[in-house]
Amino acid sequence: MSDTIFIKYENGEMRINLEEFLCYSCNRSISKVRKLVKIINNSYTPEVIEDMKKFIEQRMNTTDTIIETAREHYWVFNDEVKKYEKRLDSVVTHRGIYKRNTEGWKYYNKQVKEVRENLRTAKVNMRAAKGQFNDTVRMKNFFIKLLSEVFS
Repeated sequence: MSDTIFIKYENGEMRINLEEFLCYSCNRSISKVRKLVKIINNSYTPEVIEDMKKFIEQRMNTTDTIIETAREHYWVFNDEVKKYEKRLDSVVTHRGIYKRNTEGWKYYNKQVKEVRENLRTAKVNMRAAKGQFNDTVRMKNFFIKLLSEVFS
């Protein structure tokens, strides 16, 4: 199944990448899909509506897997964040025992910097997984709405 559909009409033709048109949140809108369906119905190639419907159904089948994977990644990174937060508290406490610029303080200060960097990375990964989860849920809901309102 191709991600691209070709629409031929009286004055020319149009090529639309369904992945970009339907799946990216900046383009996602039921009104745009309705306009496209209207254009397709008035074209020489009305059969591409079935291709669009098949594409949407195929993508819906994969969204559940993506949602579950993103959820698992989120929880893994969430646990990692908690682990690094505990470690950071411990290292800061140990560093506080020593006077500033002593060997012990320098040792623990180096560890504080490393743990903070690891914590930052884990938080970025956690937010990315959460974002992927949210985007995929929105996309699935959009597809469900499309199938019930536009393609029914």
